[in-house]
Amino acid sequence: EAPARKTDALAKGDRAYSRGDLPRAEKEYGRAIDGGGPEAADARYLRARVRVERGDLDGAEADASAVISATPRHWEALCLLGMVREKQGRRADAAGYFQRALEIAPRELAPRTNLAFLALQDGRDRDAYDLLVSLVQDFPQSARAWRHLATAAERLGLAGEATNARNAARRVAEADDQEPE
Repeated sequence: EAPARKTDALAKGDRAYSRGDLPRAEKEYGRAIDGGGPEAADARYLRARVRVERGDLDGAEADASAVISATPRHWEALCLLGMVREKQGRRADAAGYFQRALEIAPRELAPRTNLAFLALQDGRDRDAYDLLVSLVQDFPQSARAWRHLATAAERLGLAGEATNARNAARRVAEADDQEPE
């Protein structure tokens, strides 16, 4: 009986999240966590994500940390905890979590983008540029990566590359109906 309720709660949480009903999503993910079983870690990660969006950084930190304790190679929870640390102003900790996620999932978009964005924010433009060149080669559909590459190239005095990256960001955004800037 409990697994069906848990699975149902997880599905309800997903539906609430997709509708933008974050309080309901958080509640349903909590029910899925309470149900235990193999999906509890995923529900805890999803609730942490909702809590970040709702501004509950302490709750998000607790959930993401619990996921990492139970599943140390959960790269998405590592990225999420990095985002929490960044929002808390703990940038070195954030970079460490993003780096751990990258080591586990080197071909994923999120850890690479997060590290590059952090490098840009910290003024490490060459590091950001190098990460972003590789990133847009692997993920040419990411308008965000192209925009960040344009910023890094501009800061490095690479005007032509900055223009090309801005144009690529615009093309990708228009094709996918993303926000170009």
